[in-house]
Amino acid sequence: MSEILQPSSFDPINIVEITRITADALAGQKVILVENPSGISASVYGIMGNLAAENAELCQVDTIVGSTVTFLANLANKHYDNEPFTVLYGNQVKIYRAANVSGSAP
Repeated sequence: MSEILQPSSFDPINIVEITRITADALAGQKVILVENPSGISASVYGIMGNLAAENAELCQVDTIVGSTVTFLANLANKHYDNEPFTVLYGNQVKIYRAANVSGSAP
């Protein structure tokens, strides 16, 4: 029997920090300025833009100096002053399956 899984991508347990950018970020650039850099460090992943919005994008942080965050890759979309940057615990969700040995859901 199949089961449809609908895990939440942005469950509060996967969010480390939410801050906002303090200046427009143009498409093609990889640097943003943020209000609060706490919780942001090199190699972490975050969502630039409103969660689940069409122009939101997954970014990996390369470096952070003060309130300046540099990504590994350029932004694909323009992002406007005061848009959120949400730091995530990770960029993937793993789903495991257990064998059904007793006839009931594990």
